[in-house]
Amino acid sequence: MAERLSWMPIGKWGIEMVQAALREWFRKAELSCDRAGLLVEQDLDTGMRALMKLAGGSHLAEMNPVAFLEQAREHEGGGGLRESLLKLMSLKERTHPYTSIRALELTRWVEAGDYQRILGGSYPHREDDQQASVREEAKAAGAQYKDNFDKTTDPLISKVRGFADEVAGVGNRIGETMYRKWGPRRDEDRTESED
Repeated sequence: MAERLSWMPIGKWGIEMVQAALREWFRKAELSCDRAGLLVEQDLDTGMRALMKLAGGSHLAEMNPVAFLEQAREHEGGGGLRESLLKLMSLKERTHPYTSIRALELTRWVEAGDYQRILGGSYPHREDDQQASVREEAKAAGAQYKDNFDKTTDPLISKVRGFADEVAGVGNRIGETMYRKWGPRRDEDRTESED
């Protein structure tokens, strides 16, 4: 399909956007797998050791989980625009998040209370499937992405967010000007302009 549409610039971009979205979904699915593993094992230290082993730690006794998480935090927000662009380019073709990021996300999930909530039995059950709403789930996912976007300290995303805010402000000002000029008029405005 990509080859058939590659002669059209918009077709090629569209396919690349779909592929990027699928890779993002793959990366999020890995985080879900890590959470499922923790629910089975019920030991965060074991989950952290498994992720450190996946990262290449052949001598786990010499590895420091705190330093491993700090590496992920530095990766998320450290550096300047150049580092952000390099980070974005390195993720472009990946189907799995970096292992340190997976460990950090697993830790955040536990700290947010979701792990304990599920262990306590508060989660959607199969009998609730009939009442489940795809629209509500999509809204919740969108809200989560927006929340992550708003909270990030990544310099590139911060610049994009600032640019988007500026564009929105300009759009609002143009819209207000157009509304004042051509929007619905009150009756006294019409009579004055007719005189």
